[in-house]
Amino acid sequence: MKTLLVVVVLIAGAGISFAAEQPFKDVPADHWAAEAVQSLKEKGIVNGYSDGTFRGDKPVTRYELAVLLVRFTDFLTETLGCPTESKQGSPAMTDPSNNKTSARGTPGAHLRNEPAKTLLRGGFIPQNSPLLTQSAKLVTMEEVAEALASISMRLIELKVPNEGPDSVGTAGPKEHGNPSSKVQN
Repeated sequence: MKTLLVVVVLIAGAGISFAAEQPFKDVPADHWAAEAVQSLKEKGIVNGYSDGTFRGDKPVTRYELAVLLVRFTDFLTETLGCPTESKQGSPAMTDPSNNKTSARGTPGAHLRNEPAKTLLRGGFIPQNSPLLTQSAKLVTMEEVAEALASISMRLIELKVPNEGPDSVGTAGPKEHGNPSSKVQN
């Protein structure tokens, strides 16, 4: 099932706050995804259409997914307090002074033009990501999963301090191959 509702529920995850109001005209308060949709609307990750609808049963294009993921990564990097440097050393998406790459700081200049490239510049998707090509093509669930996995890895990279070239985000010396970790009798 390739619908916006599935993507939204995947992104919403666990531990979100819920509101009782109806988020969009076409998402009743008792709908199975209403709480997730409302939470993401409150966070500015989903906006819906100008007619007040969400259209959760509509298939999602690569472009639409990229827009959603820019807003999602923006929200997460701000919430988690991640550094604002992109992989290329230029300001990343969370820098409100950078009107080309900030989804939260600037109402959509980069979202209208190249959201997938914004994700690439931030290091959130790889150069071979299908989101960078054929933006009008419908996204597959594999592409959603790959994008979310790539975003997760980048957020871990930004948030977890690197202890050195051999570490995997662990504190203290490495157990194997590091003389300082061996216990002497």
